[in-house]
Amino acid sequence: MMRMKKNRSNRRPGVILWLSYITAGVCFLVSVFFLYRIFGDYNRNRQIYQKVKEEYTRPTEETKEEAKEAATPSKAKEPQLQVDLKGLKENYPDVAAWLYIPEVLSYPVMYSGDNERYLDHAYNGQKDKAGSLFLDQNDHPDMTDRHMIIYGHNMKDGSMFGRLKEYLRDRDFVSAHPYFYLYNGKEELRYRIVSCRQVEMTDDVYTVYGKDDLGYETFARKIIGLDDENSNKQTVTLSTCSVTDQRFIITGLQDN
Repeated sequence: MMRMKKNRSNRRPGVILWLSYITAGVCFLVSVFFLYRIFGDYNRNRQIYQKVKEEYTRPTEETKEEAKEAATPSKAKEPQLQVDLKGLKENYPDVAAWLYIPEVLSYPVMYSGDNERYLDHAYNGQKDKAGSLFLDQNDHPDMTDRHMIIYGHNMKDGSMFGRLKEYLRDRDFVSAHPYFYLYNGKEELRYRIVSCRQVEMTDDVYTVYGKDDLGYETFARKIIGLDDENSNKQTVTLSTCSVTDQRFIITGLQDN
């Protein structure tokens, strides 16, 4: 009697199937690991900045009349925040100011004299992928320059400058948040947002003008688009990443 040879090829699909399961499982575990790290970074960043907000800021108590005025569409909503910038600077000397957009963002602004340090360090010096908001290296930390630039990462969870892109996407958002505020330790300065756009990294808007620099008014008219009446007022540009080789900026004109 002839013995039938076993067809070994029938086993191959099973082996291939198991290998595909194993490969898919490994890919899944690797993805979970990286997602865990990403969300871990986000959570760590939130905790770091929640701590500084709790220690050095507090809401301002408003009267009923102020609350009524703030709810009126014709009235600009004033920030409801008090900042102990002096105490913050005593512990963290690189702090230059506090930037605040009601209901959008609230962070210290750092200055180190370079544009590298706070790309990946929090205000307390701790290594952090989200970094900090920081002044351009050519600015002066006393916040007296005629045109200043503040940088921040465009974080996917909306932290740092992650929500600035909403100014470009949503007109209602612009109407609801027309100002940003800077606390420099001496006074609160309000800036009316006058420009929202995407620019190249080499755009002339990335020019810092000191308080005594010539040519600022021409810059303010030509690059920022201000009229003659406002071309001598201080401006601040907030800058974050957009698409490849571009940046998203909003520029504010001092309004008080």
